[in-house]
Amino acid sequence: MQSLATLDRPTLVSLAQLAEHAERFEDMAEIMKELVMRHKCLETSEIHLLATAYKHVIHRVRIALRVVAEARRQDPAMDNRSVTTYESELETEYERHCTEMLTLLSDYLLPAAQGHDLICLLKTQGDYHRYLAQVTSDESHLALGRQSYSEAYKLAKDSLVTTHAFRLGLALNFSVFIYEVLMAPQEAYDLAYDAFEAATLELDVISPEGSSDHLRETALTLQLIQSNLKLWIADGLVVSR
Repeated sequence: MQSLATLDRPTLVSLAQLAEHAERFEDMAEIMKELVMRHKCLETSEIHLLATAYKHVIHRVRIALRVVAEARRQDPAMDNRSVTTYESELETEYERHCTEMLTLLSDYLLPAAQGHDLICLLKTQGDYHRYLAQVTSDESHLALGRQSYSEAYKLAKDSLVTTHAFRLGLALNFSVFIYEVLMAPQEAYDLAYDAFEAATLELDVISPEGSSDHLRETALTLQLIQSNLKLWIADGLVVSR
Protein backbone atom coordinates (compact mmCIF):
# COMPACT_ATOMS: atom_id res chain seq x y z
CA MET A 1 0.00 0.00 0.00
CA GLN A 2 1.15 3.56 -0.72
CA SER A 3 2.84 5.69 1.93
CA LEU A 4 0.22 7.28 4.16
CA ALA A 5 2.46 9.87 5.80
CA THR A 6 2.02 12.44 3.03
CA LEU A 7 -1.78 12.18 2.80
CA ASP A 8 -4.00 14.81 4.43
CA ARG A 9 -6.94 14.02 6.69
CA PRO A 10 -9.75 14.12 4.08
CA THR A 11 -7.74 11.89 1.77
CA LEU A 12 -7.09 9.36 4.54
CA VAL A 13 -10.80 9.25 5.38
CA SER A 14 -11.77 8.81 1.73
CA LEU A 15 -9.17 6.07 1.32
CA ALA A 16 -10.46 4.28 4.43
CA GLN A 17 -14.00 4.42 3.06
CA LEU A 18 -12.79 3.01 -0.25
CA ALA A 19 -10.94 0.21 1.54
CA GLU A 20 -14.15 -0.60 3.42
CA HIS A 21 -16.15 -0.85 0.19
CA ALA A 22 -13.41 -3.06 -1.26
CA GLU A 23 -13.47 -5.18 1.93
CA ARG A 24 -9.76 -4.54 2.42
CA PHE A 25 -10.10 -4.26 6.16
CA GLU A 26 -6.41 -4.73 6.97
CA ASP A 27 -5.65 -1.73 4.74
CA MET A 28 -8.53 0.16 6.32
CA ALA A 29 -7.12 -0.49 9.79
CA GLU A 30 -3.67 0.78 8.77
CA ILE A 31 -5.19 3.94 7.30
CA MET A 32 -7.25 4.64 10.40
CA LYS A 33 -4.28 3.93 12.66
CA GLU A 34 -2.34 6.60 10.77
CA LEU A 35 -5.24 9.02 11.23
CA VAL A 36 -5.47 8.35 14.96
CA MET A 37 -1.75 8.66 15.62
CA ARG A 38 -1.57 11.90 13.68
CA HIS A 39 -4.70 13.69 14.91
CA LYS A 40 -5.67 11.91 18.17
CA CYS A 41 -9.12 13.52 18.34
CA LEU A 42 -11.48 11.94 15.80
CA GLU A 43 -14.91 12.88 14.55
CA THR A 44 -17.73 10.47 15.41
CA SER A 45 -17.84 9.21 11.82
CA GLU A 46 -14.09 8.58 11.92
CA ILE A 47 -14.42 6.63 15.18
CA HIS A 48 -17.00 4.47 13.41
CA LEU A 49 -14.53 3.81 10.57
CA LEU A 50 -11.83 2.82 13.05
CA ALA A 51 -14.16 0.47 14.92
CA THR A 52 -15.41 -1.09 11.69
CA ALA A 53 -11.90 -1.73 10.41
CA TYR A 54 -10.62 -3.51 13.51
CA LYS A 55 -13.88 -5.37 14.08
CA HIS A 56 -13.62 -7.00 10.66
CA VAL A 57 -9.90 -7.71 11.00
CA ILE A 58 -10.49 -9.41 14.36
CA HIS A 59 -13.53 -11.27 13.05
CA ARG A 60 -11.61 -12.81 10.16
CA VAL A 61 -8.82 -14.06 12.41
CA ARG A 62 -11.37 -15.42 14.87
CA ILE A 63 -13.08 -17.37 12.07
CA ALA A 64 -9.71 -18.78 11.00
CA LEU A 65 -9.01 -19.94 14.55
CA ARG A 66 -12.40 -21.66 14.73
CA VAL A 67 -11.79 -23.44 11.41
CA VAL A 68 -8.40 -24.71 12.58
CA ALA A 69 -9.79 -25.84 15.94
CA GLU A 70 -12.68 -27.67 14.25
CA ALA A 71 -10.32 -29.35 11.78
CA ARG A 72 -8.14 -30.60 14.62
CA ARG A 73 -11.20 -31.88 16.45
CA GLN A 74 -12.54 -33.82 13.47
CA ASP A 75 -9.26 -35.19 12.14
CA PRO A 76 -6.65 -36.40 14.66
CA ALA A 77 -4.06 -36.36 11.88
CA MET A 78 -4.35 -32.57 11.85
CA ASP A 79 -3.17 -32.41 15.45
CA ASN A 80 0.52 -32.14 14.58
CA ARG A 81 3.33 -29.69 15.08
CA SER A 82 2.81 -27.75 11.84
CA VAL A 83 -0.89 -27.22 12.52
CA THR A 84 -0.19 -26.27 16.13
CA THR A 85 2.39 -23.76 14.93
CA TYR A 86 -0.07 -22.28 12.45
CA GLU A 87 -2.72 -21.99 15.15
CA SER A 88 -0.20 -20.27 17.41
CA GLU A 89 0.61 -17.79 14.64
CA LEU A 90 -3.08 -16.98 14.25
CA GLU A 91 -3.41 -16.44 17.99
CA THR A 92 -0.41 -14.11 17.94
CA GLU A 93 -1.95 -12.14 15.07
CA TYR A 94 -5.24 -11.92 16.96
CA GLU A 95 -3.52 -10.64 20.10
CA ARG A 96 -1.48 -8.14 18.08
CA HIS A 97 -4.55 -6.55 16.51
CA CYS A 98 -6.37 -6.37 19.86
CA THR A 99 -3.36 -4.86 21.62
CA GLU A 100 -2.90 -2.36 18.81
CA MET A 101 -6.50 -1.20 19.15
CA LEU A 102 -6.17 -0.89 22.93
CA THR A 103 -3.05 1.24 22.48
CA LEU A 104 -4.83 3.57 20.06
CA LEU A 105 -7.66 3.93 22.57
CA SER A 106 -5.64 4.50 25.74
CA ASP A 107 -2.76 6.55 24.32
CA TYR A 108 -4.52 8.64 21.68
CA LEU A 109 -8.32 8.69 21.69
CA LEU A 110 -9.63 8.40 25.24
CA PRO A 111 -7.67 11.30 26.81
CA ALA A 112 -9.45 13.84 24.59
CA ALA A 113 -12.84 12.12 24.22
CA GLN A 114 -16.07 13.61 25.56
CA GLY A 115 -19.79 12.92 25.57
CA HIS A 116 -21.18 10.05 23.55
CA ASP A 117 -17.83 9.46 21.84
CA LEU A 118 -16.27 8.80 25.25
CA ILE A 119 -18.94 6.20 26.04
CA CYS A 120 -18.39 4.50 22.67
CA LEU A 121 -14.63 4.39 23.12
CA LEU A 122 -14.85 3.03 26.67
CA LYS A 123 -17.21 0.30 25.47
CA THR A 124 -14.79 -0.55 22.67
CA GLN A 125 -11.96 -0.69 25.19
CA GLY A 126 -13.99 -3.11 27.29
CA ASP A 127 -14.73 -5.24 24.22
CA TYR A 128 -11.05 -5.61 23.31
CA HIS A 129 -10.05 -6.47 26.87
CA ARG A 130 -12.80 -9.11 26.70
CA TYR A 131 -11.40 -10.50 23.45
CA LEU A 132 -7.92 -10.80 24.97
CA ALA A 133 -9.21 -12.24 28.24
CA GLN A 134 -10.80 -15.06 26.23
CA VAL A 135 -7.56 -16.11 24.51
CA THR A 136 -4.70 -15.19 26.86
CA SER A 137 -3.72 -16.01 30.43
CA ASP A 138 -3.07 -12.34 31.24
CA GLU A 139 -5.52 -11.73 34.09
CA SER A 140 -5.05 -7.96 33.93
CA HIS A 141 -7.67 -7.91 31.17
CA LEU A 142 -10.28 -9.05 33.68
CA ALA A 143 -9.95 -5.96 35.87
CA LEU A 144 -9.30 -3.61 32.97
CA GLY A 145 -12.30 -4.90 31.05
CA ARG A 146 -14.57 -4.48 34.06
CA GLN A 147 -13.27 -0.96 34.63
CA SER A 148 -13.86 0.12 31.02
CA TYR A 149 -17.35 -1.38 30.84
CA SER A 150 -18.28 0.02 34.27
CA GLU A 151 -17.22 3.55 33.36
CA ALA A 152 -19.02 3.36 30.03
CA TYR A 153 -22.21 1.97 31.56
CA LYS A 154 -22.31 4.60 34.30
CA LEU A 155 -21.99 7.36 31.71
CA ALA A 156 -24.61 5.71 29.50
CA LYS A 157 -27.11 5.46 32.35
CA ASP A 158 -26.52 9.12 33.19
CA SER A 159 -26.96 10.41 29.64
CA LEU A 160 -29.00 7.94 27.56
CA VAL A 161 -32.61 6.82 27.95
CA THR A 162 -33.22 3.20 28.93
CA THR A 163 -34.43 2.34 25.41
CA HIS A 164 -31.38 3.74 23.65
CA ALA A 165 -29.94 1.00 21.43
CA PHE A 166 -26.36 1.82 22.36
CA ARG A 167 -27.08 1.71 26.09
CA LEU A 168 -28.76 -1.67 25.64
CA GLY A 169 -25.90 -2.96 23.50
CA LEU A 170 -23.47 -1.92 26.19
CA ALA A 171 -25.52 -3.74 28.83
CA LEU A 172 -25.53 -6.81 26.58
CA ASN A 173 -21.75 -6.85 26.10
CA PHE A 174 -21.00 -6.02 29.73
CA SER A 175 -23.25 -8.80 31.02
CA VAL A 176 -21.70 -11.33 28.60
CA PHE A 177 -18.25 -10.30 29.84
CA ILE A 178 -19.33 -10.80 33.45
CA TYR A 179 -20.93 -14.17 32.71
CA GLU A 180 -18.38 -15.72 30.35
CA VAL A 181 -15.10 -14.10 31.38
CA LEU A 182 -15.49 -13.12 35.03
CA MET A 183 -17.70 -16.17 35.59
CA ALA A 184 -20.08 -14.30 37.88
CA PRO A 185 -23.44 -15.54 36.55
CA GLN A 186 -25.74 -13.89 39.10
CA GLU A 187 -24.15 -10.48 38.63
CA ALA A 188 -24.42 -10.84 34.85
CA TYR A 189 -28.05 -11.91 35.08
CA ASP A 190 -28.98 -9.04 37.39
CA LEU A 191 -27.35 -6.44 35.14
CA ALA A 192 -29.02 -7.79 32.00
CA TYR A 193 -32.38 -8.21 33.73
CA ASP A 194 -32.38 -4.66 35.08
CA ALA A 195 -31.51 -3.24 31.65
CA PHE A 196 -34.20 -5.33 29.96
CA GLU A 197 -36.90 -4.47 32.48
CA ALA A 198 -36.10 -0.75 32.50
CA ALA A 199 -36.28 -0.60 28.70
CA THR A 200 -39.46 -2.64 28.28
CA LEU A 201 -41.24 -0.41 30.79
CA GLU A 202 -40.41 2.65 28.69
CA LEU A 203 -40.65 1.41 25.12
CA ASP A 204 -42.68 4.49 24.27
CA VAL A 205 -39.64 6.62 25.15
CA ILE A 206 -37.32 6.51 22.17
CA SER A 207 -34.07 8.45 22.05
CA PRO A 208 -33.88 11.71 20.05
CA GLU A 209 -32.56 9.90 16.98
CA GLY A 210 -35.55 7.57 17.19
CA SER A 211 -35.77 6.54 13.55
CA SER A 212 -37.31 3.27 12.42
CA ASP A 213 -33.78 1.84 12.11
CA HIS A 214 -33.00 2.83 15.68
CA LEU A 215 -36.26 1.29 16.88
CA ARG A 216 -35.42 -1.97 15.10
CA GLU A 217 -31.96 -1.99 16.65
CA THR A 218 -33.47 -1.47 20.09
CA ALA A 219 -35.93 -4.33 19.55
CA LEU A 220 -33.18 -6.66 18.29
CA THR A 221 -30.91 -5.90 21.24
CA LEU A 222 -33.76 -6.51 23.67
CA GLN A 223 -34.32 -9.89 22.03
CA LEU A 224 -30.65 -10.77 22.44
CA ILE A 225 -30.69 -9.79 26.11
CA GLN A 226 -33.87 -11.79 26.67
CA SER A 227 -32.33 -14.84 24.97
CA ASN A 228 -29.30 -14.62 27.24
CA LEU A 229 -31.51 -14.37 30.32
CA LYS A 230 -33.35 -17.54 29.30
CA LEU A 231 -30.11 -19.39 28.58
CA TRP A 232 -28.57 -18.36 31.88
CA ILE A 233 -31.66 -19.49 33.78
CA ALA A 234 -31.51 -22.81 31.92
CA ASP A 235 -27.86 -23.20 32.97
CA GLY A 236 -29.12 -23.35 36.55
CA LEU A 237 -26.49 -20.95 37.87
CA VAL A 238 -28.72 -17.96 38.64
CA VAL A 239 -31.74 -17.11 40.75
CA SER A 240 -34.33 -15.80 38.31
CA ARG A 241 -36.47 -12.75 39.03
